[in-house]
Amino acid sequence: MPNPQEVRPVTGSFSSESALNAKAELLKLYDECPIPKEELFAHIGLFINRWQLSRILFLDELYQKIVETHGVIMEFGCRYGQNLALMESLRALYEPYNLSRKIIGFDTFQGFVGSGEEDGTHGLIHEGSYKTEGMHYDDYLRRVLQYHEAINPNNHHCKFEIIKGDASEKLQQYLDDHKETLIAFAYFDMDIFKPTKACLSILKKYLVKGAVVAFDELAMEQFPGETQAFMEELDISERKLVRSPKSNYVSYIIW
Repeated sequence: MPNPQEVRPVTGSFSSESALNAKAELLKLYDECPIPKEELFAHIGLFINRWQLSRILFLDELYQKIVETHGVIMEFGCRYGQNLALMESLRALYEPYNLSRKIIGFDTFQGFVGSGEEDGTHGLIHEGSYKTEGMHYDDYLRRVLQYHEAINPNNHHCKFEIIKGDASEKLQQYLDDHKETLIAFAYFDMDIFKPTKACLSILKKYLVKGAVVAFDELAMEQFPGETQAFMEELDISERKLVRSPKSNYVSYIIW
């Protein structure tokens, strides 16, 4: 069995030692899987755990809320891009002919940039935390998203974009270059105060009524900056914050 330290994320883990041991065993089983490679995706449920399944179900829940709402989808802090790929599949499932439902991901791909005192002192809070592996992961992610685009309807029309860099700087530039933009769904997963606050401040006037604004780490002790940005930019007395029963921290408001 692999050593639990070998499967502990480089950014830390909130799992118990027994859970890490179980994960190590699952990784071993995945590496030894006798299922033919061309059939593996059809049986990926063998390796998805409760937490991973809850993420998929939560995104599905949120996507259904915007099907009748006009605007694009933006994710701030997409990292390896799983949410973007899932949303491409959800778009193909719920609204395959909606050419205006563009999916846009923002990330430095170099981890945290601009963390400050608002973000606390947890070991996960440091410049470069949660960086992606590889020098050009954004190029790899584009290839993955192009695959999903290719197998879905209207594959001649590119409906995604990856924007590399500090989202607090890149968002306004994108909106200036795309003045047609309305936002139906914004997902915040940058964890730290400065970029979360900046992007919330910018996008508020682009959110249509009924838009979903979701947060990955609200009220999470390890990442206080996201909550502070939320409270400074949104009047919480006027907003109903809905927590997903499928997870400890992910939550959303309807604009």
